[in-house]
Amino acid sequence: MAIQHIKNRTVRITQGGFAVLGEKWRDTGVLLEDSKLFYITDGEIIIKIDKREILCKSGDMVLIPAGVRHDYYLSEHGAAKKLWFHFSTEDEGGSIFRRYEMPYRIEVPSRDRDRILSLFATAVRSNGVSESYELRCFAAVCELVFYYIENSNAGIKQDKESDIGYVVRYINENLSAEHSLVSLARLACLSPNYFVRKFRRQFGMAPLKYVTMARIERAKALISGTDMQISDVMVAVGFTDAAHFSKVFKAHTGYSPRSFRKVFVSGI
Repeated sequence: MAIQHIKNRTVRITQGGFAVLGEKWRDTGVLLEDSKLFYITDGEIIIKIDKREILCKSGDMVLIPAGVRHDYYLSEHGAAKKLWFHFSTEDEGGSIFRRYEMPYRIEVPSRDRDRILSLFATAVRSNGVSESYELRCFAAVCELVFYYIENSNAGIKQDKESDIGYVVRYINENLSAEHSLVSLARLACLSPNYFVRKFRRQFGMAPLKYVTMARIERAKALISGTDMQISDVMVAVGFTDAAHFSKVFKAHTGYSPRSFRKVFVSGI
């Protein structure tokens, strides 16, 4: 399905449709890489998260962010119907839902239900035959996601400790990018000073020291395990000056990059 980028945000729809839910509609311990959003058009369902049952009925929207383990099944009233899609929505800081505290269910007011129904109907037909229709589907998904955020009284998460782990993953996956203390703190939605304190507490070193260490470890792996030119390795791990790269590499390993490769290959 189409991927569209607007101001460094990415929305990807992976699947969707209209479903009539029968008695076999149930599962436990579901854990998805994508988020899922659905609108119940008839009946009732139950979503169970952290041992708490959430009753969702006709006219409700339900949002389950990626990585939230949950069970689902019908209520005692039997069959239900829903429009649904799985999707991811990210910016350079990762999934936007990681910033918010929000309920898993909201009730759509009667005045908005026709519009929400229309947007879902558009979104789930995202395998359009033209680029213009793909863009229409993309716009519908964006409007639904932000309608949910705006109407759920979402609050910014106060505890960002877990976001330090996200920053580390981001660094490791983007070693060739430029990283500053300010930009890394922004990823965690923290002030630079507070970010440094929390990072040190969790990883035992300053954020930029970790960046350097991660770059050198990746460089060691590339030099010893591939035939890449040293200059290409340097660029791949985020260095732009050969002399500086050699100096930093030697400070961490005791060898220049070329000597490190020679020693590794010869087994000396």
